[in-house]
Amino acid sequence: MHTVLSHGIVDLRNSIQRNERSLRVLQEVRAAMASTLGSGPHDMSQARHDLVDEVEFLKATLSEVNAEVLDLRTALYSIAPTLEQGHHDPREQRDQAQARLNDQQEELRDLASRLTAQTEKATELGRRVQEADQALEVMIAEVNDARDYTAHSARLVAGKEGVVKLALQNKSLVVAEMSDLRRSLEAERENSEKARQDRDRALPTAAELQEQLRVAQDRIAQLEAQPLRGQDSEARAKDSRVRNKILRSQTETFQGDALQKLGALESRVQGYESLDQRHREDLVQLEKLLREKQASHDLEEKLQAFQESERTSARALLHANEHFQDAVPSFWDWVAQHLQVSGAAGVAPLIE
Repeated sequence: MHTVLSHGIVDLRNSIQRNERSLRVLQEVRAAMASTLGSGPHDMSQARHDLVDEVEFLKATLSEVNAEVLDLRTALYSIAPTLEQGHHDPREQRDQAQARLNDQQEELRDLASRLTAQTEKATELGRRVQEADQALEVMIAEVNDARDYTAHSARLVAGKEGVVKLALQNKSLVVAEMSDLRRSLEAERENSEKARQDRDRALPTAAELQEQLRVAQDRIAQLEAQPLRGQDSEARAKDSRVRNKILRSQTETFQGDALQKLGALESRVQGYESLDQRHREDLVQLEKLLREKQASHDLEEKLQAFQESERTSARALLHANEHFQDAVPSFWDWVAQHLQVSGAAGVAPLIE
């Protein structure tokens, strides 16, 4: 409708311009007639004839123009209701467009608020992603440290394996030597105890022998000191002297044997005491060796525990190395699945 109205207005303006041109032509004709009426009869007749022709042409032209103007007016009258309806329709369209515009503005404000919220979520997500990157860097550093520690531990274990093998090889020898030393020590303790018992039994016997010898010597001295009385007395004295000599000889022999046995017994006891002292020294050395063996055993247990810990660390490191490449994509898949922001075009590249 607006297009039809525009075309009608343009046609009306063109008709007005043609009428103005016709008026200007009439004015020029009048001016030409005024300038040409003063000439001779022939010229005037010719000019009048030309003027009549020109006037006829102008009339015909003016009639055509008037007809066109009339047609345009008729067309304008016919489209006036349509124009009024067109005025109402654009107003309704404008109201509808304004309502749609208001709805769109409200939707835009809603989208702006949602975009603000999503932007905040995206910022928070970016912070979480940065924290995740930092945590991932820390994990990578810990894995590298674990690898270095495992390699260092492996070198230490390789260095200590020789000591452990040597200790294990000497373990049976040390145990056998300890068993022999214990048996020897027990035997020597039994012998020493027997020697002490023999000495304890021999000391009272030697004291009794010495006491008997002293009594016999006193008796001999008393007999020798008694005066002789008659022939019988001389015979008895002689017999007593013989018995005393025999008794003194036996006493000296017994005393010598007793002293010899006592000396041998004391020598044996001293030998046992010196042997016991040596065994005590051996026992001290054995206890020292036992302490060293216990320390070696503790070291062996610690080393075994250390090796077990290293094997556990190595298995954990191997497990971490096997699943590390799968864990990182899974982590980012989880982030993309649970923390993805919708409605914001700049968030998806951040997640990707």
